[in-house]
Amino acid sequence: MLKDSDRFKVVSENIPRVGERILELWGKPGLVAYINGVINDAKDDPSLGLTTKVELALYGLRKEHDQLFGRQAPGSEGQTLSDNEHFKIINVQYQRIGGQLKELWGGPELTGFINNLLQDTRNGARQGFPPDVAAALFKLMQKHDQDFPGHALKIVDIWTDRKKL
Repeated sequence: MLKDSDRFKVVSENIPRVGERILELWGKPGLVAYINGVINDAKDDPSLGLTTKVELALYGLRKEHDQLFGRQAPGSEGQTLSDNEHFKIINVQYQRIGGQLKELWGGPELTGFINNLLQDTRNGARQGFPPDVAAALFKLMQKHDQDFPGHALKIVDIWTDRKKL
């Protein structure tokens, strides 16, 4: 049970309101976004009291939640990444990439990960993906941006894909 989890106890004892909210959201799609928001807010405002120990506990709870329930977009109850037709195309041919997509789904790192896959960073040594897989990666990235708009990469200028607005 969540209340018995050492990670949950660390969070609840140090920031009770966050612990209460995690209890409310446990098993629901909004938990991952909530935890990400708490971590990001604390980076901007050190007075929130997020110690390294609490931050690690939050990351652990997020991972545990993902393993138990998968990452879902709000409003997509019952649907998981594994149900997505584009994910299936990728996962059939590239299981390692499929595993990484599952791990990153719903988080801010996914778009950058897919962009890095689609760009040749090996001075022409990368053979590229078959057209159906490349299209599926792009469509999956679009779906992620639609479902998790807070993590969508915003292009500031044509010279970079790393900056956010």
